Amino acid sequence: MKKINVKKYLVISLFLFILGFISTSCIDDSYNLSDIDGTINVGGDNFEIPLGSTKQLSVEDAIKDKYSDFLSKDENGDYFFSFSGNIDVGSSIPDFSIPHLSAQQVSEKFSHTFQSYDLDPLIQEDEAIDYTIINKTLIFNIKSEDIDELSSVDSIYLSNANINIGVNVEECPISEGAHVEIEISFPESFVFDDTRVVDNKFVFSKILQEGNSVLEKPLVLKAVNLDLKDIEGKLDINESIQVSGKIFIDDISVLSKFSGETIELTANVGIDESQINKFIGKIDYSDNDISALVEVGNVPDIFNDEETNLDFSDSYLKFNINSNLGIPIDINAVLTPYYASVADNSSSVKLPISIPMVSNPSQSETFKYFISDSESNMPNNYTYIHTNISNLLSRVPDKVSFKLVLQSDLNTNHVIYTEADYNINSDYEFIVPLKFGENLFLSVKDTLDNISEELNDILENNDLSVKAFATNSFPVSLHLELVPYDDNGDIISSINITKADIPACNLDLSPKESEIDMTVSNSSNNKPQINFLKVNITVDSDSELSDIAINSSSFVQIRFNVFSKNGLTFNLD
Repeated sequence: MKKINVKKYLVISLFLFILGFISTSCIDDSYNLSDIDGTINVGGDNFEIPLGSTKQLSVEDAIKDKYSDFLSKDENGDYFFSFSGNIDVGSSIPDFSIPHLSAQQVSEKFSHTFQSYDLDPLIQEDEAIDYTIINKTLIFNIKSEDIDELSSVDSIYLSNANINIGVNVEECPISEGAHVEIEISFPESFVFDDTRVVDNKFVFSKILQEGNSVLEKPLVLKAVNLDLKDIEGKLDINESIQVSGKIFIDDISVLSKFSGETIELTANVGIDESQINKFIGKIDYSDNDISALVEVGNVPDIFNDEETNLDFSDSYLKFNINSNLGIPIDINAVLTPYYASVADNSSSVKLPISIPMVSNPSQSETFKYFISDSESNMPNNYTYIHTNISNLLSRVPDKVSFKLVLQSDLNTNHVIYTEADYNINSDYEFIVPLKFGENLFLSVKDTLDNISEELNDILENNDLSVKAFATNSFPVSLHLELVPYDDNGDIISSINITKADIPACNLDLSPKESEIDMTVSNSSNNKPQINFLKVNITVDSDSELSDIAINSSSFVQIRFNVFSKNGLTFNLD
């Protein structure tokens, strides 16, 4: 960018000096064509007039005020431009909440009247006798259709899943020698963190006496291991809990004392209302409608011209994802440049990004990705993704489109907390140093109009040369071409203006001195009618100086003379 403006500055100063009618602030006014004596013939062989010199023109001299915020300098004084922002990624994250599990309970009332025939003659006095008071199945059920993305469930973790056991004895004529036992057999899938549960069985035992007795500390069901596949978002769990209970008469001799009397009791087993607070399984989550169109900034026109090929080297994109999601996500991103509000799909780049799952939703983690064609500038704690980001920036776009397709990674289990506030967001920063590869090409086309009639008078009888002595410390070459046009907008073929080339700096980056000859010749004997000059300024790389950053100390300076082999013949009147 800078080079171009430097050249425009140069061209204008060069040819306006030749005309001698306009001076610029960067030109030494020690010489002025108005001081030339207006005779018909001036000088003899090799007539030469020193016109002056530009100052040392740097990048900052070339930047117009309206572009002053486009470039920045790093700590070494190297120029770069950047643009950054954020993208809303997580607005479509599904709601993972599941309704509460309803309370479930089994109650069985038992009443028995003791008769003398309860004494089986085959039962010996040292044996106990039991009466079954309960033999029921309790169905543990969870059903939900709220999570459409639910693909499979390996296990669920519960909160408040308390299993309560109790016996209420209303009438009991036996004061001793008897007890009641409630046994619960849980399915193998149930997980307890309780030493009272052995081999997924628990026995509640109490002496048989009137009054209500409950398990002082309920059993706590921690989790349920499942193997539900292809459930299509419908959580439907049915697990059987077998509940059985008996009264044991430890001393059968007491039965004869209570012939005709009745025992009444109620056995209760229940599970409190509870909540799934976490499940391990797979969420088939996808979102292909995340997009953002971001402004690059105030871009100089020269940087996004159709003929431009910037061939930036060492440019990179830092893409950060902040997430607390217990789902590993694969992101397929497509970045597309826009010029004049039109997408250039041929310059799009694709970025594959994988985001790991986060185990604790209360602590978000930031995953940092460094996207470039080289790892050379990658900071610590970044993950490298190789892609040719320079293809996106072959010229600087007005805008960049981010199109993101998110898909959960189904190759591993996910951990989802149903009451967590999940979020995922991203931010990005493009950093583009002013370093150019071998294919750099910049072109500026401009017009110098209001050409003075006196120039046509001079060219009627004279060939003019501009001798320039250039000092260039930029690591790029500069080229200048001028084409004359007449009043009808046609090229004047009889006027030939040689091209000017300013080579890049030396290989050791020291300024290079070079001599430039630009000749303006008229092959016709007629007076030319130059109405305006079209200027084409190009910049390209020196193959041996590619990938060198343009620095705040880079400059170009030119001093130049007007020269004529046989003197000048013209009429100022």
